[in-house]
Amino acid sequence: MGTHGKYGELETLHEWARLDFDWASAEARETAIETGRYVPDYCALYDVKAVDGEVFVTVPRLRHGVPATVNRVLARSNDTVLSPYPSWELNTHGSDCKGIQNALAIEIDPQRRMWIIDSGSHGMFSRSTHECPAKLVVWDMVAGKEVRRFSFPEELVPYRQGAMLRALVLDTAAGNSEDWFAYVADMMGEQVLVYSWREDSAWNVTHPSMKYDASAIAVEIGSEVVSFPTAIDSLAISPRSAPDQRLFFAPLSSFHFFSIATSVPAESHSRSDGFSR
Repeated sequence: MGTHGKYGELETLHEWARLDFDWASAEARETAIETGRYVPDYCALYDVKAVDGEVFVTVPRLRHGVPATVNRVLARSNDTVLSPYPSWELNTHGSDCKGIQNALAIEIDPQRRMWIIDSGSHGMFSRSTHECPAKLVVWDMVAGKEVRRFSFPEELVPYRQGAMLRALVLDTAAGNSEDWFAYVADMMGEQVLVYSWREDSAWNVTHPSMKYDASAIAVEIGSEVVSFPTAIDSLAISPRSAPDQRLFFAPLSSFHFFSIATSVPAESHSRSDGFSR
């Protein structure tokens, strides 16, 4: 992979034929394969973030067989593997819900804290499991400890029906980090979730533009056309220095991008004005 442009030629830093993990031993890896805990064909990258020369990725648990859903890329002498981050323990999925069940999106803020959005539901393409509520986990990467955990209320994210939190951006424009916000694209709920660090609470913003466009659901894969109705699944935010900071979003099944001033979702109630296309 390579191209020329303003910043020169792109360089391939890491590549895999199949994703593998930093197992304690070869025996541990074989046991994971035998028990179905690790199915290489079911492991695929989704989100990627880099900070201070380190690269972090998510591997969604869309099927059972993904041993760790948040990982640090670890380059060894003879290969590159994924090291569960911040630990194997925090990547454990199960009915106690302490671990991260299914992370699609992560962000790293200016204070070097990793914000992890956990959909709770996992295995949607095999045996769907809806035991755990969706949650936000914030990990201090410098101190090496969890500093915030917030479970989204079931009336806001009805995880028992399946949840898919696809994207995450942080609003760090305020000088005081207590006034920072997180915005989350909730595909199943067709909404944007807003989390306030100061209030330690969340609410939603809804608008028809967050739903899928029925005229844009046809997807051509090779010679086959399939119906793939997908609501909001991507987010971006304008630079902190922008005088009118905006949150951009789009459903996968759409021909348009949309935006809203961040001042609108930052208010503690649902709003449907201030949107533009």
